[in-house]
Order: sequence, then C-alpha cells, then structure tokens
Amino acid sequence: MDRAKRALGVSRQRAGPACYRQCSLILLFLVLAPSSAFSQKVLSVTSQSAAAGSSVSIPVQLNDGSGIAGLQFILIYDSTVLSYPAGASLTPGTLITDHSMVANGATAGRVSVAIASANSLKSGAGTVVLIPLVVNNQIAPGTQTSLILSDVSAFNSSGSSVPLERQGGSVTVSGASTTTTTATTTTTTATTTGSTSTTSATTTPATSSTTSTTSTTLPPTSSRSLTLGNKSTAPGSTVSIPVLLSEGSGVAGLQFILSYDAAVLSYPSGASLTPGTLITDQSIVANGAFPGKVSVVLVSANSLKSGSGTVVSIPLVVGRQAGAGSQTFLRLTDILAFDSSGGNIALQTGPGGVLTLGTPQKLFFAFLANGTGAASDFVLTNPSTTDTSSGNLEFFGKDGLPLPVGIAGASAKNSVNFSLPPMVTLTVSTDGLGDVVVGSIRVTSDHPIGGFVRFALSGAGIAGVGTSQPLSAFAVPVRRKLGGINTSIAIQNTEDKPVTLDLSLWDGKGQPVANGKRAIANLAAGGQIAQFINELFPTAMTDDFQGTLLVQVTGGKVAATALELGSAPGQFTALPVVPSESVP
Repeated sequence: MDRAKRALGVSRQRAGPACYRQCSLILLFLVLAPSSAFSQKVLSVTSQSAAAGSSVSIPVQLNDGSGIAGLQFILIYDSTVLSYPAGASLTPGTLITDHSMVANGATAGRVSVAIASANSLKSGAGTVVLIPLVVNNQIAPGTQTSLILSDVSAFNSSGSSVPLERQGGSVTVSGASTTTTTATTTTTTATTTGSTSTTSATTTPATSSTTSTTSTTLPPTSSRSLTLGNKSTAPGSTVSIPVLLSEGSGVAGLQFILSYDAAVLSYPSGASLTPGTLITDQSIVANGAFPGKVSVVLVSANSLKSGSGTVVSIPLVVGRQAGAGSQTFLRLTDILAFDSSGGNIALQTGPGGVLTLGTPQKLFFAFLANGTGAASDFVLTNPSTTDTSSGNLEFFGKDGLPLPVGIAGASAKNSVNFSLPPMVTLTVSTDGLGDVVVGSIRVTSDHPIGGFVRFALSGAGIAGVGTSQPLSAFAVPVRRKLGGINTSIAIQNTEDKPVTLDLSLWDGKGQPVANGKRAIANLAAGGQIAQFINELFPTAMTDDFQGTLLVQVTGGKVAATALELGSAPGQFTALPVVPSESVP
C-alpha cells in the first residue's frame, strides 16, 4: 500500500536493421554511403592493355577483404573505346568465398556490380571480381582510356557501412588495330556449394562474320511501373510510405532510392521496412543513414507474387515543426529490377508521392506509473471504418523531458510508434520492473483515435482513466481521512512553454480553507506535478476532509488526472476533472 501511495504521489524518480542472407542466383545491393577520405580499405582497378577487337578482363581489387560481406560499385568506361559483352558473366576473384554476384551492363559506358553473402570476403589483399570488356574495332594503338569506380559502397555481415577509398585505372590499346568481327559463344556452367549456387560463363572467340550473343534482358513493358502511394499524416507522427508495383511476376530482385525532404521528414534510426502484399521469401535491406534518402534492396531466387500490390512500406517521421496543411513530395530514383537469372526488367517510374500534413490529433494522459508494484496499460482505439491512424506515444518526466519507460517485451523507450488499421484496438503495456517512475503521456496521431490508461497498483487494485482534456481552469472533488483515504492529483502542462498554476482548496460548504492556497510558478513545458492533497497543502487541516480543489492556469492549458486511494485493496477510483470558471 505504501508503494502504491508513493507511486501516486511524489515517488522519485524499443516485418529491424535487416541482415544479409545468401541468395542462390541473384543479390542486388544499393547503398548511399560516399567514400571516406580516412578509410584504410581501398577498392581499385588494375590497369590493363589489349589490342583493338580483343577482350580484356579488368581486375577489381581490395587491399583487405576482411569484414566486407557486401559490395556494390559501378565501373564507368568510355563506350566509344570499350563495350561490355551482352550476357557476359563476372569471374570471381581470389577474395570471394560463397558470395553471390550480379552485373548489369545494359547501359553503355557503365557496369553495375553487386556481390553479397552472409559471410565476409577473405582477409588480405586480392581480386574481388574480373569484369570482361571488349576493345572496340579500329581503335588506334596507343590509345589510353580511363576506368572509373563510382557509387562505391560496402557493408559488413550486420548491414553496417564499411568505408572504402577508390582508385581508378585504365586500358591501353596495344598492337595493330583490326576490323575483324569477333563472334562469341557462351557456355554456362552451374556449380553448387552447400546452399549457395553460382553461375559462371566462359566466352570463347568464334570465327564468323556475325556476332552471336546470349541475353536475358526482358523487353520493356510499358504497363509495368513502380510508384509511391499518397498519404496524409500529422506533424510529429510516423507514417508508412507504400511502394507499389503494377506487376510483380518475374521480378526476383529490385532496388531503388526513396528521396524525401530532410527538412520535413526523417528515417527512424534502426527502423525496419514492412513487407508488402507481393513479397514471398525476398530478403529486404534498407539503408536510411543519410538524410533525405532511403536505399532499398530486395532479392530472392524466386519471383514476387503476380499482380499489382505493395512491395514494401517505408517508415518516415514528420518533424513537429512541419506546417499543418502543407505538402511534401517523395520520389523514386535509381530503380533497377532483375529476374531470377539476373536479366534486367524495365520499369517505369511514377510521378512520386505526396505527403499531406494535416492537423495533428493529440491525446493527453496526465499520469503514468511503472516500476515495482506499479504498471500501466495504454489502450488506443481507431474508430474509423476506412482510415488507418498512425502516430506515437511519448513519455515525459516531471521536468518535461523525455522519460524512458520499460515496455513489456522490449527495452526502455521514451516513445512508441503505432499504426492502427480501421476498427483496431492496440494495447501497449509497461513492464512493471525496476524503481518506480512517474510521468505523463502525450499521444499524437494523424486521424482521431480514442484511448485510456489502466493502472495496476500492488495492494490497491486496478483503475482506468480516460484522456485528460486541456483546460485553463478545473475543479476536482477531493477527500482525505488520516491513515486511510487520500486523493492524488496529477497535472500535466500541455503547452510548449511554462505555465503558472494557482491552486485553492474549498470545504464542503463552498468556503475557502485556511492555508488552502498555493501557487506553482513556471511548470515546465510538458512538465508534470503529482501529489496528494496533504502534500499540496501541508499546513491546511485535511486529516478529515471532503471538499473541492480548484486549479486555475495562467499562460496556457493543462491536463489533469485525479485518483482516490482507499485503505483496502480495490478502493482505487478515478475522479472527474470538471471544467470550471476562473475565480477572481
């Protein structure tokens, strides 16, 4: 009982980062990290020489492969001098262990390369891959052309970025030029090691006056597009942005960047993407470490489901400073899609998405308690039959600062995000562990919701309290009996600036109580006070008292919760907080 009273009065006072898993045929990898000028790991291209009309293998090397599980880069070359053979394959280098590899050379002048595994490359220096290029016919001997590494990024097995420096190289045309047309035939062999399959191709020159190539590139499909869904939300809330694909059949790998205005939105640290309706067994990786962009990769040996639907939903947080009624725009860039053989699938890009910022809906709960002998359930209900409501719960201490609260099944958090589909009720429970902490709660959502808090206090019982309406003046019925019944009042400042409280105690006949006045100046923005009647008025006669507490606010509004605690278990009651007129 004493613990319960201390909690009510003046007690002192977490479908995540995704990891890589092996994919048997294809793994796409797209990240945003620029090279670090201070990195000790260097990705480089070894310069080569070859005669006009001949093939040349370009070694891409690392000075140390340890700790790198995934690597992505673009090799840029002069397409007037060099070309990438259609249907060609990369040759694994000395650092490769069980890594899947994919190359896309469909765009002249660039070859996009991605490798990945759940395991790291071999340690030490060596070759990652060899990239086949052909020196175009009739290029003059002595011609030198540059090879440039672009969009270089690497990840470890946990998905964290590994800084890389980069060094380019060159190809020098040797010997005499030739006008001979070289044909190629491609023999493909597959080898399987454990659960990982790799496909390699050997290209052999053939004597013919024509060129024969093998290509898995699918023809463009004008009706296949990747788009963003429009959403509405409120400043201070979290919103999920759906990425929509008009047709998922045949798409085994997909990568893109979602770009947003970093002055308005942010990507939550450690957030996870929500798999959409088209996902089968695809691995999903997201990197949102760089403001204004979230890079997304999904891949599997199997295709997405056929038909139209959602690929993933991406969480973004709207800043509280964002103007209600305004709009902010989202767009998709750097889109690549592949089939299960690594062939490119053409996708159109939609016009982007629009995020409309409505007026935030706010609920206030002036009291929460958690710790030994005390626990709270926060119950939220979405009454809409059509709209999903998204938002968050925030916990604040008496000083108005964020308050970490132990959440059942998770670590301590000072906020919890939620998304409530139509007609769904959500319960967030504290864990009841550790020292008792008390504070207040603010709930922000993009659509109206309802809610209440259910308190469970050891030795007292359980009581439910609805939301607290912000008021500039209110009255509460109070009573106290020495050693038994007592009333606790919790007052929460709902403003973003300090306010002043004037409290007065009135007896059962409506008369002011001697020593029953008190002023509380500068209650901090978001701050809270929670005390029993005898603590609020220590010199007033309240040993056997029944009357009314009147609270008047200067400088804004506050929310309040009143609880009566009895002398026996079960005597635990929420009291009404009644709007009142100010007293001169």
